[in-house]
Amino acid sequence: MYKFLESGKISRQGLTHLILFTDGIYPLKYSDSENENTFIFIREVIENGLSSYLEKLNKFEDEDVQRKKISRLKISDDKAAILIKF
Repeated sequence: MYKFLESGKISRQGLTHLILFTDGIYPLKYSDSENENTFIFIREVIENGLSSYLEKLNKFEDEDVQRKKISRLKISDDKAAILIKF
């Protein structure tokens, strides 16, 4: 039932940012490399902020109503996120 919950500690040494987000927020597909898409997502959020990325994601979802560019169950899901800067 709670398989997605985690707890514990991580070292903040060298940590500059922490992004926490729900499954309604995801990296857009720029290439076939999932790692590259994730890196671009993180860079965009850090450089431009969450609001800017969410506007871009919402626009993408509105234009991809058939869900062909990125497979997903819903056209759009609820979104929650926080960006912490150290």
